[in-house]
Amino acid sequence: MALYEYVTQEQLSGFDKYKYSAVDTNPLSIYIMHPFWNAMVKTISIVYIITAVVGVETWYKPLILNILYRDLFIVMILGCLFAVTLPMSLYNVYKAYCSNTLKHSSMYEALLPFFSPMLLFILSTLWVILSPSNILELQPRLFYLMVGTAFSNVTPLTWLLVPMVLVVLLVISGVVQQSEAVLLYVWTAVVILAHIHYGVSVVCTHSLTAQKRYSKEIH
Repeated sequence: MALYEYVTQEQLSGFDKYKYSAVDTNPLSIYIMHPFWNAMVKTISIVYIITAVVGVETWYKPLILNILYRDLFIVMILGCLFAVTLPMSLYNVYKAYCSNTLKHSSMYEALLPFFSPMLLFILSTLWVILSPSNILELQPRLFYLMVGTAFSNVTPLTWLLVPMVLVVLLVISGVVQQSEAVLLYVWTAVVILAHIHYGVSVVCTHSLTAQKRYSKEIH
């Protein structure tokens, strides 16, 4: 397998010094979000048990005022994303910029990692909303697999975004209306293979670097 240098030597050298250490002092997180998500985890566990016993049809019945459980859950997830997670992330970047503690040399470089995830989110959302064959209802598991794998593989400017733009354009233009599911299968395979290649390349590059450094030390 041809390896690609996804991680630079400078970044690899930082692995030895890296130590995760963070304390969440945000009152919103401590007093609202943490208790909320702890309760949600317990609730979702109950949901899984009920689904296993009764079936998924249970959640197609309205809870309150014709609001489905799945719709309520989606609103909560997106609400937390746009009302809490994203604003706090941007605020922390801005605060680090003001205090000159940013690792990057400019605000542009600090915000660059937001670009790929946001574009991927926009593309996947457009695909779902404008899908001629209602792809999310037709192939929900496959679509979630594709999106989840793509999100786990995004870098500040990942090359996967270019062909995905073309894929989404083909879908929303109606050119592949009769074979949209096939296109999803093919694109999911590409995303998974790209993710495997990314993981193998990073691990092999790191291993080779470690071996070279070890050889220099013993000689």
